[in-house]
Amino acid sequence: MASRSHKKRPSRRPYEVSDKELRRNRKRIQNLFSLLLIVAFIVIVILLLKAIMHGRADRTSSEGPSLHERLKAALKFAEGPPPEPPDTFEGLLDINQDTMVIDQYFTYGTHLYFSGSYNTLPQVVQAEAVVRPINEALDVGAWTMWLETDEEDGGVTHFCAADGITTGPDLDQIPAGKYALLMKLTAANGDVQYRFIKDESHNQPFDYYTVTRNGSNRKIQMKTMTDTVHGFTFFGIEVEETELPEDIYDFVIDPGHGGTDEGCLSRDEKVKEADLVLEIGLKTKELLEAHGYKVLMTRDGTEDPSEEMAYTMYAENGRVNKACRSRAKMGLSIHIDESSYDSERGFSVTGTIRDDWSFNLPKKLVSSIRNHTKAVFWDEEVGNVKDGIYYGAYDGFMVDGTFNNRDAFYMIRELGGVATGAMYDGNYEYYVGENQFRNSLQGVECDLVTLGFMTNDDDLKDIMGNKDTYAEALAEALDSMIRDAPILSLETAPKAIPSAQARQAEKEANGESTESTEPDK
Repeated sequence: MASRSHKKRPSRRPYEVSDKELRRNRKRIQNLFSLLLIVAFIVIVILLLKAIMHGRADRTSSEGPSLHERLKAALKFAEGPPPEPPDTFEGLLDINQDTMVIDQYFTYGTHLYFSGSYNTLPQVVQAEAVVRPINEALDVGAWTMWLETDEEDGGVTHFCAADGITTGPDLDQIPAGKYALLMKLTAANGDVQYRFIKDESHNQPFDYYTVTRNGSNRKIQMKTMTDTVHGFTFFGIEVEETELPEDIYDFVIDPGHGGTDEGCLSRDEKVKEADLVLEIGLKTKELLEAHGYKVLMTRDGTEDPSEEMAYTMYAENGRVNKACRSRAKMGLSIHIDESSYDSERGFSVTGTIRDDWSFNLPKKLVSSIRNHTKAVFWDEEVGNVKDGIYYGAYDGFMVDGTFNNRDAFYMIRELGGVATGAMYDGNYEYYVGENQFRNSLQGVECDLVTLGFMTNDDDLKDIMGNKDTYAEALAEALDSMIRDAPILSLETAPKAIPSAQARQAEKEANGESTESTEPDK
């Protein structure tokens, strides 16, 4: 039987699709599209129902914005916030546009010290720094400035605070608001003109916090401000109410020595200076805190007794860096001296040599100690300014014969930063670390108080028997520094004196006869 031949069916290629499969896929796509149409219809119905319900709520409820208002708000948000109104400072429009340039400024205690120069000035008999509200012609506070013209330098006039680093504008007295720092110049004929001050110090901005008063504080920023309408810029001060940050203090108390450093000893070597000043320091802190102040101790008795604190004052948490880090406005370093002479006795207060004889805090301390205790003045003549007040120069004169304007006592010198010429940079083999704040623009005004002599029986007996009384004297002095310098009031601030040009313009506007007046130079 002849075999039957079979023709082999060619296999389908992977990418070929049969007609049956094509029809099946089309059906699937149609079903999916129908499902999407149904879902879309349901979503539209839900949205319409919501819109109807919201519309009814808008018509029946008096609370909350209407749908129309919400749409307007959404459009407004999309457009972005409205532009801020331009800054224009109406209280400053009569200021002479010539500026006096600051090349340095810093704070020491509660005071702002600044210095600079100007190329030409009229004949001036008095110069004062004033702060003026940007929109009111008022002189808020007036602090005397020193002027000197250097003929050898082309007639450049230099200016700075008149009596040293503790006599510039008292920042703690300035109320909340925005101000321009101005120079008020009075000529020999009585004419007054005001000059803007321009900052060319290149300082890094910093925040200054005032000492606590009645549980409140103010933050102060010194910065360049601009009148965007009239186009002038000036050195301004912005003051706002705020709370004191956790790591910032009003006062710092430094009981000398500590650890293995016992300080001076009594004649029988039973009483240590370090222990005695610690007790007085802790009591001083307690009294100040009762007045509402925030107080830091550089040591409180919990320090390691084996620590060689005579060499760790510049360590990370040593007495110097700890005090500077607090950004306190004022501090006291408390000590009791010793002598090879049993008869040597008396208390003293040492202030910074850069105070130029004003010595406001030392005067308060001396007066308070005299009023509260039976202490007598130390009778040393070297470095004596007046009864009980001293200064000490670091190494006296330099090699070239010029006077070294730095303090000998490191707690005065190093806590003041730039203001007092702090200098310890770690290049001494005996001490650990360095003063991390030696270039700080915010100096702690620190005075060294020596309560008497451990080696004098009368002094020691008086101090040991009246530790709380001495603490009261110290706390009273610091408190009075703040209490006797109240916040200035804008309501009682005097009106700014108009310039000669302004007076002449006012007379002309009133139809009065005027004489020719030279314009301000």
